[in-house]
Amino acid sequence: MCKKKEILKILNNIYHNMLNNIQVLLGYYSLGKFNKIKDYLTLMVDQIQDVRKLCNINSSSLALYLLSLKQENTMLDIEIKTLEVNNDLLILNFLEKFIPCFKHRLAKIIFEKNNNEDILKFVFFSFLKEEEIKFLEKILHDLNISSKNFISNDKNIVTFIF
Repeated sequence: MCKKKEILKILNNIYHNMLNNIQVLLGYYSLGKFNKIKDYLTLMVDQIQDVRKLCNINSSSLALYLLSLKQENTMLDIEIKTLEVNNDLLILNFLEKFIPCFKHRLAKIIFEKNNNEDILKFVFFSFLKEEEIKFLEKILHDLNISSKNFISNDKNIVTFIF
């Protein structure tokens, strides 16, 4: 999809969600559930801060991809611990191959940095099967990424170092 259409789709989803949130707040107000309004506003602030973090990543292509992914799968938690990504094109290429095959099983994506290396952690809802791990290794091979950068300490958490 062209970037302009993708941006418009994301904006449309954001405004749609904002309207839904306002309707929920109005519902709580009309029912006199004022304590629920405060809790819901806190949830909204957290969601907006998450989107802002995605937008502030130093790679606009990666930010756009992650925003689009978040709009498609609102239950997916994307945790940004660093806004500076060094290997954005390599990570984007990896995500474009990885996500379509695993997005239905992903619970969380974590972006971190350690000693100038970009670290991506993927938390799955269930354990990965051996053939899925081999498929991940094939993606790495196809992108000329060393398999030593692939760590699977736990059967449902996978770490990649770029």
